[in-house]
Amino acid sequence: MIADLRQAAGLSQHQLADRSGVTRSVLANVEVGRHGATIATLTKLAGPLDTTVAALLGEESRDAVPAALVAQIANHQQRITAAMRELGEILTDLQTESDRISQILARYGADRPACSCCGRQVAPLDSRGRCGHCGFNRYNGTHDGEEPCRPGSGT
Repeated sequence: MIADLRQAAGLSQHQLADRSGVTRSVLANVEVGRHGATIATLTKLAGPLDTTVAALLGEESRDAVPAALVAQIANHQQRITAAMRELGEILTDLQTESDRISQILARYGADRPACSCCGRQVAPLDSRGRCGHCGFNRYNGTHDGEEPCRPGSGT
């Protein structure tokens, strides 16, 4: 079975021996059935042959997921979990910042009416009712007692 898998993978005995860390003579003896393979030897051979120890022992079908692939999947799952955790932290930070901005807007008058002169949101009015941006007096419709301004003109 090991010889068949090795040949299907396009490997020579020397190549499989090098990739697995098993000597070529042990590999040759296991392939022809002169010696039984230890679990340690089968574990070394399973990775380069893209199979599992159980499959080499004939205990599972060839369609079973190879150990190397299971390890890759586990690694990717760990990376995805870490990325999701980081994304959750970023979303929490964004929500906190959004809440902070909402509080600032509420405190500084996001709902204040627009100045009928400059069109900007009316900043806090001074004691004479003037816009903090252009000085438009919303009570008498002038800039500090001058001629009435033209709404939206800024003058």
